Amino acid sequence: MSTPSKTKHMNRIRRASECSHHEEILTVCVVFDSGASARCAKEFIRRVCQTELFDMQLLQLDEHLLSNRRDDSARMVSDVSLLVVAMQADYGLPSFAKAWLARWINFRTEGLEGALVALVTNSMAPLDSDSDLIAHLETVAVVGRLAFFYGCTGDQDESCKIEPAVLLPSTERRLSDMSRRET
Repeated sequence: MSTPSKTKHMNRIRRASECSHHEEILTVCVVFDSGASARCAKEFIRRVCQTELFDMQLLQLDEHLLSNRRDDSARMVSDVSLLVVAMQADYGLPSFAKAWLARWINFRTEGLEGALVALVTNSMAPLDSDSDLIAHLETVAVVGRLAFFYGCTGDQDESCKIEPAVLLPSTERRLSDMSRRET
């Protein structure tokens, strides 16, 4: 089992301390299910943020780590601007990952802007916009008042297909159900 990586990845040589106070650093957390997904997500971030200075943290979806009550990773990354959930398939998230995402949303400061990206890293399979993975992450984004995007890419794929999500009627129903359960 691997532990969450606390390694910071910058896409420029300059250090954050060398930045002027006018330059903002995009904070990114990549939550991934496999090494291949992590590689695809890192490459995606590097392509998307070519001209932006960014700070990236990697966190592997690991049941033993993320379901541990002493795990503080959700709190540690709750202030990121961009959360990328990189999965090899769009079948859905395990229950411990859903619980971690709920904790992450609860730790976020109200009004903090950000975005959630669902990235399926097996570009050989067509992306299903109605999959359980996309539906759940879209719901998380709406609850957290985050922009939501989804797409697919792969190790050998130079193109990246990312779409802004459209709030679907089924998502509105799930949100309504969730708000009733919370009260």
